[in-house]
Amino acid sequence: MDDPGDRTTAQEWLAAHRAEQLAEDPHREVRDETELTDQTITRDAGTRDDVAAAPVVETAVPDVRDTSVPDATEAADSAQQRRVPTVNVTAAD
Repeated sequence: MDDPGDRTTAQEWLAAHRAEQLAEDPHREVRDETELTDQTITRDAGTRDDVAAAPVVETAVPDVRDTSVPDATEAADSAQQRRVPTVNVTAAD
C-alpha cells in the first residue's frame, strides 16, 4: 500500500511547480511568435524581412452541402433515421 508520507496534496504540488517555473524562467530561450509557425519569411526587395508570407486561402469554392451526393447505402427516409429502436429489436440484432 502507499506510504501516507509520500502523498502530495494539490496545493503542495502547485506550489512546487510554480517555484520550479520561476526558477527556470530566467534561463528559458525567448522566442518570437513567428518562429512557431510553419510559414517562411520572405526576403523580396519589396517586403520587410520580419514579415511572414501569408498563406493563400481559396474562398470562392462551392458549398459541399450543395455539391455532395448521398451515399447509395445511406437511408433516405428521415423518419427512419430518427426512430429509436426498441429493446427487443436491438436484442434481436
